Amino acid sequence: MKTVVPKIPADPRGAIRRLATSPSLLVLLLLVLLSVLMALLLEVTPEAAGSRTDSAAALGFLILAAYLAGQLAQPYRLPKITGYLLAGILFGPYVLNLVQEPAAERLDLINRLALGIIALTAGGELRLAKLRRQVRAISTVVGLRFALVPLSVALVLYVFFDALSVAQATSVAQRVAGVVLLGLIAAAISPSTTVAVITETQSGGPVTELSLAVAVTIDVVILVVFAPVLALAEVLTQPGGSFQLTLMLKVGWEILSAVPLGILFGVGVVWYLRSVREEISIFLVGVVFFAVEFTNAIHSDPVLTCLIIGFVVENYSDQGETLIQAIESSSLPIYAVFFAVAGAALNLDALRARWFAALTIVLVRLGTTVASTNLAARRVTSTPTVRRYLWTGFLGQAGVSLGLAQLIAESVPAPLGTDLRTLIVASIVVNQVIGPVIFRLGLEKAGEIGGRSAQGTRSF
Repeated sequence: MKTVVPKIPADPRGAIRRLATSPSLLVLLLLVLLSVLMALLLEVTPEAAGSRTDSAAALGFLILAAYLAGQLAQPYRLPKITGYLLAGILFGPYVLNLVQEPAAERLDLINRLALGIIALTAGGELRLAKLRRQVRAISTVVGLRFALVPLSVALVLYVFFDALSVAQATSVAQRVAGVVLLGLIAAAISPSTTVAVITETQSGGPVTELSLAVAVTIDVVILVVFAPVLALAEVLTQPGGSFQLTLMLKVGWEILSAVPLGILFGVGVVWYLRSVREEISIFLVGVVFFAVEFTNAIHSDPVLTCLIIGFVVENYSDQGETLIQAIESSSLPIYAVFFAVAGAALNLDALRARWFAALTIVLVRLGTTVASTNLAARRVTSTPTVRRYLWTGFLGQAGVSLGLAQLIAESVPAPLGTDLRTLIVASIVVNQVIGPVIFRLGLEKAGEIGGRSAQGTRSF
């Protein structure tokens, strides 16, 4: 019987040297070192927790940690934003607590700025000529999603309300109101996630185009539909309650006022891009910063305003390419900040408290997303590639859903309102972690990654 002798590397020191110089290992070591330094800072300056100094340190730490985590994600063919998000979760208040809750709350302004720039990018990626040709496809996908996802989620949660411990409801009316609100939120998508994955992968093609157009459209439709649904839920959940128009008027003002403001800012951006053309990236950051704070001050919608700015520049001037190139040249810190802060803000306590019901929502939402998108694609005679992979762009959830969850907690009496918010946040945690990964995989399978760079221009 022949004895097999294991092979010993001829140069073991060379193998160790190659391991030591592995890019991933070096990045991991840098991340660990950075974490140790941040922990030491918190240890020697405990009185600074929650101060502006602590917030500045937390911002710098999050940007660097998110960047390194994004680099670690790449060898595993994961989107960089997944690394950013996981870095925020890991170093945020609910795990290692290196970015403590007061500091994370102080970063809200930076987060709003990043969201505004992402919305500006989304608007700049929407070409009117393409949208006109896709009206039927977009409306069919959106329509079937709104018909199937909310209904399926609401029906499953109502039938298994007690078994899943969905929320504390004292009447049938409260149960109905709760599951309807949860179903509506389940239909929401995160355009910021869609834009981030498309920008990172430089994707171009029919799946890319429809994913972005549908995500933006659903975002707007959710805002319009949510106001009357929440107003009705208030009536159902409050004894002797009456239908109030206040919320509907508030949301109506947020949406309608954003349109002229976006057009006005857009005209100004077009003039600057044509006439001045100096330090464009800095100028755009300033515009978004001012637009976000101004719209917040007058209770308008900053995300929709910034989206319209980009849409005006793209479709009513010849400066769309200049706009997108200026944003993409400095997009790395923008996405790192936004998704790292979003990860730090994801309440893992909520996930622990409602994980079973949250997982049910995620699975039902996933199944009906696949079914409704596939059915819609067949109705508009789309290509097999679109039918197979379009659904992958509709799983991520973030900004709008979190904001609506807070509105529910403020409008629906406790404990039902707070229970619903907890469940929504718990399901968002899961969707936002798996969403970017599945979308990138879908774009890869569809053969659209690198589609823009291969064509030398944007495809949508």
